Amino acid sequence: MDIGNLVLGVIVSLIYFLLGLAMRLRPVHEREETRSSKSLGNKQQWFEGDGYSAKLMMWIGTILLVTSVICGFWIREAAGFTVILLAAVILAVGMIVLVERRRRKT
Repeated sequence: MDIGNLVLGVIVSLIYFLLGLAMRLRPVHEREETRSSKSLGNKQQWFEGDGYSAKLMMWIGTILLVTSVICGFWIREAAGFTVILLAAVILAVGMIVLVERRRRKT
């Protein structure tokens, strides 16, 4: 068991999950933050994107938690760290792509 990878993965997954939960409880559009030019034209897109990205962040946190537990118990040292890091990057990029696709549809 590699405790370092396990702790790192759990911390990163909790950050993702808690940020997603915070966005669900208090959406970004309520804080009057900067918006893209596309979402400025249509508030529905902005609201839809907030909710959808919050759900995705919570799912990403859950997936990263499972990945880190697997890596912490069965994959050792640098290989486990690499798997956790790649999973986090791939999921983050995937989230951006999925949210932007969803905004274009609405």
